[in-house]
Amino acid sequence: MPLSKAVPCAGLAVVFLCLLAQASHLHLTGFEHRSNDEFLYFKSTKEMLHSGNYLSPTFFGEDRFEKPILFYWFILLSFKTFGVSWVAARAVSVGFALLSVWLTWLISRQFFSERISFLSGILLITMPLFFAHTRTAVPDMALNFFIVLGFYALTKFVRTGRRRFSLILFVACGLGFMIKGFPALIPLLALGIYAVWCRDFQLWKKAGWIEGFFIMALIIAPWFLYMIDHHGKAFLDHVMTNEVEHRVINLDTGNLLPRAAGFVVHNFFYYLGILWNNLAPWSLFLIVGLPYLWWKQSKESEERVGLRLLMSCLFAVFFLFVFIAMEQYNVQYLMLLTTPAAILSSYILLLPLEGEGNALELLRVSRKFICLFVFSVGFLLFGFFITFFTQWNQFLIGLAVLGLYVAALVSVTRSRDVIWPPLLLGFLIIFVTSQMSFFAKNRLSVFASLESAAHVINSDKKDDEALIGIGGSIDPKKIWMFFDQRIEQGRLQRLFSESPKAYVAVTAYQLKTEKEDGDIFKAIEEGNSAALPAGNYEIIWKDKIMAKKLALDAGFFQALLKFDRATVEKYILEDIYIIKKT
Repeated sequence: MPLSKAVPCAGLAVVFLCLLAQASHLHLTGFEHRSNDEFLYFKSTKEMLHSGNYLSPTFFGEDRFEKPILFYWFILLSFKTFGVSWVAARAVSVGFALLSVWLTWLISRQFFSERISFLSGILLITMPLFFAHTRTAVPDMALNFFIVLGFYALTKFVRTGRRRFSLILFVACGLGFMIKGFPALIPLLALGIYAVWCRDFQLWKKAGWIEGFFIMALIIAPWFLYMIDHHGKAFLDHVMTNEVEHRVINLDTGNLLPRAAGFVVHNFFYYLGILWNNLAPWSLFLIVGLPYLWWKQSKESEERVGLRLLMSCLFAVFFLFVFIAMEQYNVQYLMLLTTPAAILSSYILLLPLEGEGNALELLRVSRKFICLFVFSVGFLLFGFFITFFTQWNQFLIGLAVLGLYVAALVSVTRSRDVIWPPLLLGFLIIFVTSQMSFFAKNRLSVFASLESAAHVINSDKKDDEALIGIGGSIDPKKIWMFFDQRIEQGRLQRLFSESPKAYVAVTAYQLKTEKEDGDIFKAIEEGNSAALPAGNYEIIWKDKIMAKKLALDAGFFQALLKFDRATVEKYILEDIYIIKKT
């Protein structure tokens, strides 16, 4: 049976519910990217709230000029409404994610069917870059919303020619600029690409550039003028150096043209790889289907305008960073093309693909096969974790997982409706990404183990001067967010020598690979104070963490066949310790 078209908003409601499921357990940290940045915004906004200075952020009391002020205000508003917590901070991104889904649905409905619009929402929230930032207190999802708002205004302006939509486009760009600067101008670049592509220069003239830039100036200028007035050269130097000079090609070294050409070629393949990995699995259909989309938009049809607009938005994002972002590689910015990518991928997945030829026939057959193959790999991999990391009978759980897999696969394979294979894969991704409590409870998230370690240290620490340190095998970005003080990283000898009081987290991997650290840990276990820096030492906590490196051998697979949970866990997890010095 084809998916019902009777209730248009029902599909949107389903996507909303799926996104909220992904965003559940906001107090836990798991699939997020760049948690160090998350802590910077959380800490700076917390200081802003306590100091009452809502215009100039600080980080540990020092001026922080990174990015404009608007995202700080959104978190500040959430703090004032719900209290200071990670849930309140991350809820801001959840809200913008919901709004982005809504706008994506509205854009798609202007040109395509309800089915494509519904699937676009499912694909959008299952793209890794999108769902990771849905529950992260960083400005990227807010920036994404304002850019998608700009895309929506652009589509309405092209379809209706009304000036109010072009002005909304400029407002969206101005507000996006106050989130994260120049990338917010991408919708204007998309307008330029579309106008040149269609040779519709009247559209360019009707956009109202003078009024638009005046509105943007009213939004952007006041805060920047305030910062220049209060901080002077320090702020200007930061803007010109960190936000401009470091993000474009260095003009002072080498021959400019050959270096620029080399960077463009390198960036093209670099960002193509990022698009492939971080929009997977849907990026496969988008990249392979682009030639078909190019052919399709060349034909006269009702969908031609929509295809050209969406491809203009896609190209505006991709090629901006290929040609401009030459000295820094910003993976997260490619999230800005998730909306056009989701709609175009849905279009490819649901099209009947009219025409004859081996290429089209291969594309028709491969759509279903690829979706079901990726579903099979993902389902069986997650089924492995469910089987070996729950407290129920492994054999019965394994049989249940296998039975569910076969039933789902057979049902979708027998269906002739092309929407079910991508929907089945999408719902699997949604289910897996909403299981943060399962991953945290079973220490399958590195963040969960580090958060527990931080809780132990914060509960035990009575002296604010005590050093908090971590071994070299622990990423400081993944633990920094759980403390209100700076974290030191290094060898145990140095960390214990720097302060009379210290808490140091170290993993079994480091103790095995660093002989000096292993010897110090052994001396602590044996109480051999002569081999240690002066002080009293105690191992106050031991737990499990995802292994730094997986060394899977024949013993691992034998344990799988025997349903030997304890042995399987030894391959997947390793020990983590907290050593206290007084």
